[in-house]
Amino acid sequence: MHHNKLEVENPGGLYGRITIDDLGKVSADTRNPFIAGGLEVLIDTENSFSGIPTIRDEMKAAGLLPAIFESKRGIFKVALYNQPVDQKVNATAASDLDIPEKIIYFCIVPRSRGDIAAYLGIKS
Repeated sequence: MHHNKLEVENPGGLYGRITIDDLGKVSADTRNPFIAGGLEVLIDTENSFSGIPTIRDEMKAAGLLPAIFESKRGIFKVALYNQPVDQKVNATAASDLDIPEKIIYFCIVPRSRGDIAAYLGIKS
């Protein structure tokens, strides 16, 4: 937990052929389909890839910045920001972000390459 976001990490990264761009659009490969199938029957879980669209829909419905999903070096991570889409990023919140997060935050409103460079304090 951070003052501006909640991050959830899962060791193991994305499984199979799915990519970040596929999340919530296609059914993911299941590491252990027997366990997944059993859990669906026994404790009313679901395995139909509806979690990602639900996260996206709920963040939008709450007027918050979209969730940021990433998968690298064997870790899958989602960052859920507690900042409204229409609110400007203040300097304190922005200081806790890495460069890709700063760009996403800044580009909630479409920006030019020059605007992004100036925001990040770089020449190009």
